[in-house]
Amino acid sequence: MIRKALYSNQIITLNDFPVYNEQILKIYFRIFEMGQGKIVPPCPVIHKSTGIPLVERKGEKAEKYNKLLLKFLEQHPKAEYFLLDGTHKTTAATLCRRHIPVVVFRSDKDIKDAKKLVERGESLV
Repeated sequence: MIRKALYSNQIITLNDFPVYNEQILKIYFRIFEMGQGKIVPPCPVIHKSTGIPLVERKGEKAEKYNKLLLKFLEQHPKAEYFLLDGTHKTTAATLCRRHIPVVVFRSDKDIKDAKKLVERGESLV
């Protein structure tokens, strides 16, 4: 896993809204507004080459989703990463026009290692 700072147009979020906790968003907004985004834990992402979350089910709804996602990717070539968690942080950083701190998971092992670090209260990367 590697740590990076990304622009908002490089990240694809599959469910940004509604924001579930306005207070948390306000806290992150203040942190990024003050230019202190490096102190927050990074948001986990995967590169689109790792796997595009297409729906394998049959039916009109699944086909519509897959078509929209592929069209989005075609129209947004800079969007390279899928967000796994951290919509409040990404929203706050975007509103403040700041980079978004992320950790890129490249394998299942990276995810398992990160889980162990979090359980021990240690920093990712």
